[in-house]
Amino acid sequence: MKYNYDPVHPDFIPLEYNDEVSEKTVNDWNSRTDLRDLYTVTIDGITAKDFDDAISFVDEGKLLRVWVHIADVSHYVEKNSPLDKEAYERATSVYLANRVVPMLPPILSENLCSLVSNTNRLAFTVEMEESKSGEIYNAKFYKSIINVNKRYTYEMAEEEILAKDPKNWIYNISLFTEALRKKRMETGRIDLNIKETSITWTDDKKPMGIENRTRLTSHILIEELMLSANQKVDEFLRKKKAPTLHRIHEAMAEEKLEKLNNFLQLNGYNVQIRDTSYPEIMNAVSKIEDNSVGKIFNYLLLRSFMQAYYGGEALGHWGLGFKDYCHFTSPIRRYPDLVVHRVLQSVLLEEKLPYSDGEISLMGLHCSEEERRAADAERDIIKIKSFRYLESTGIKEFKGFIVGIRPSQVFVELDLSNLEGVLDKSEFTDEFEILIKNDFSFYSKKYSKIFFIGDPVTVSLDRIDFEEIKVFLKLKDFKKS
Repeated sequence: MKYNYDPVHPDFIPLEYNDEVSEKTVNDWNSRTDLRDLYTVTIDGITAKDFDDAISFVDEGKLLRVWVHIADVSHYVEKNSPLDKEAYERATSVYLANRVVPMLPPILSENLCSLVSNTNRLAFTVEMEESKSGEIYNAKFYKSIINVNKRYTYEMAEEEILAKDPKNWIYNISLFTEALRKKRMETGRIDLNIKETSITWTDDKKPMGIENRTRLTSHILIEELMLSANQKVDEFLRKKKAPTLHRIHEAMAEEKLEKLNNFLQLNGYNVQIRDTSYPEIMNAVSKIEDNSVGKIFNYLLLRSFMQAYYGGEALGHWGLGFKDYCHFTSPIRRYPDLVVHRVLQSVLLEEKLPYSDGEISLMGLHCSEEERRAADAERDIIKIKSFRYLESTGIKEFKGFIVGIRPSQVFVELDLSNLEGVLDKSEFTDEFEILIKNDFSFYSKKYSKIFFIGDPVTVSLDRIDFEEIKVFLKLKDFKKS
């Protein structure tokens, strides 16, 4: 496919374009496995436009056979082409509240590469033989042709799961993925109780509410299957010693434990984390109640973790408890996945590998940096939209609890769905800065009182600063304890 490329305004307009995927238009059609007769579905969010993944599932009695089909972006995006170079520079799609800045042009991301239903599409398939208890016995990888039978939203799939019909396809695969998740939780995954916040919108795209996103069984279903595919692909490439981008998450540093243990002791929990092993951490997580203190402990624990990144060494993923892990399942929106697709295909065809160790190392640094920039932008836009909603409500008084301390500011999480605000130091002291006693408390001379992280407070809205992206608060009067 040929594209015009405008270096000033990056866009790709096809000169010769036909979205029909058939034997006439696909040059490697006959070398692909034809899976169009295999029942296949996608499960995504209701507003999704780019469909990276689809799944198939057959119960063979003693074994389960599971197929994870991933959009074959590498078929359309040739290495070192102008399109590929622009995708590499972007490295990731950026999701800005109710819009997206895509890594690939919409003509690919929302159409030709996207696994839309009732249409022939090219895929890279991971086929796995698994036990009903969650053991993966065998995995193989190949290019394929699929035709998605049905497009589910997470809510549609959840309804079928909750109906518990033993003849229902979605319900049966959910039983398997629940077993898969339970097994992984038992053998090394760190699972924190931290809720995600989402914004609801009016038809004219104005924020109309903030709510905690409910994690459905249908979300878990897709997550577990994608984790399985990523894990098996990385294991295969590691054994083949092929230079590729791994998704790396190193173990938490031991020196972080003192702060966590001090917090547990301060809040009356008779439990200590002795090392950074999975059983020790999950033992502490299991003892913490689901309240403001528990929420803060989960935040502190998350902040103690090393940041995941892309790199050329197969160092595994500590948080997931995986020896092998890469990103393979979202090539429409992540460049590292496209790299892994190219490497895997070269290994399968026994061709020259597409990247050297040095190239992989540089790509890992670039993609990790762009991922962090995108994450910062996504967080900031969620804050701004949340502030717009707060502004529209006219609400001036809130209950909340202290979640962080700085010499110049105290941070408060409001009861309005995890929205965070700031109390200036002048609310607590007339001196240059707040007198911080330790990581979890400070002394206020103004009130002759020690405040602790987790303390409930009542606050009023002072102002919203959209340039600083902060909500400034005032502390309401209270009686000294």
